[in-house]
Amino acid sequence: MYCILKWRWYNNKYRKREQKAWTQALKWWTEKKEGITTVKRKRNDKHKIIGGVDYKFCNIHDEYFPEESPFVPSTLEYFYKNDSNSLDGLSSRCKRCEVQRATKWIKDHPEQFKKYLSKYDHKDVKKKAMLVQEKRLREIGYYKEYNKKNKDKIARYNAYRQQHKTHTLTKKEWNKCLEYFDNSCAYCGMSMEEHKNLYKQSLHKEHVRNDGSNGIENCVPACKHCNSQKRTYLLEDWYNETNPRYERERLDKIYEWMYIESLNIENKKAS
Repeated sequence: MYCILKWRWYNNKYRKREQKAWTQALKWWTEKKEGITTVKRKRNDKHKIIGGVDYKFCNIHDEYFPEESPFVPSTLEYFYKNDSNSLDGLSSRCKRCEVQRATKWIKDHPEQFKKYLSKYDHKDVKKKAMLVQEKRLREIGYYKEYNKKNKDKIARYNAYRQQHKTHTLTKKEWNKCLEYFDNSCAYCGMSMEEHKNLYKQSLHKEHVRNDGSNGIENCVPACKHCNSQKRTYLLEDWYNETNPRYERERLDKIYEWMYIESLNIENKKAS
């Protein structure tokens, strides 16, 4: 008899727990389906109800905006999302303060920021993001509008490029240059096929020395990313150990092309 009573007691106890769990799960599912977001919060000084609106305390608001109240509406419009915060899922600092804080850090640590950008710029994620951004700007007509408003500026830029960036090598010489570098970027090794798939264009004719000649000795194949990253930098200043894509073998190959192979091709052409 005792065992039966004990079994009934345990059965009722766990049945109530199970019913409570199912009730909570059903409530959560209903709220999610209807778009209702209710978050349980501890009653502390981080939240205040002002005019029926929930406000949250920003930890560093007094530092950047001392004339304003540190309480900001507790929504994703004013705070970044933070999944590790189990109370409300929001960051402890508002978006405006986060921007001010990041800007101050960049000014105080320029070298670290440049190093970070250098690493990020060579990631495939950045390439894809740039392509998406360019596509979006084309769709909204940004480039057309910019070209209409800056015709003189674009004309001067194109004239400068024509003067300093037009190679004089023939198609045969360019093919030999591509063949020497295995039809790939001289700086990072991206193949012609990969470049066409990613950027929908062939490898660029890159000036190794920006103020150098337009001949074959100053031309190497480069991908769109390396071409834009190098810009007007000297080869030694840009392509060194600080560059994530740097390889000593590639640098030696570039020098060998500039001072030996290209000169042999020109000598054969002259003879």
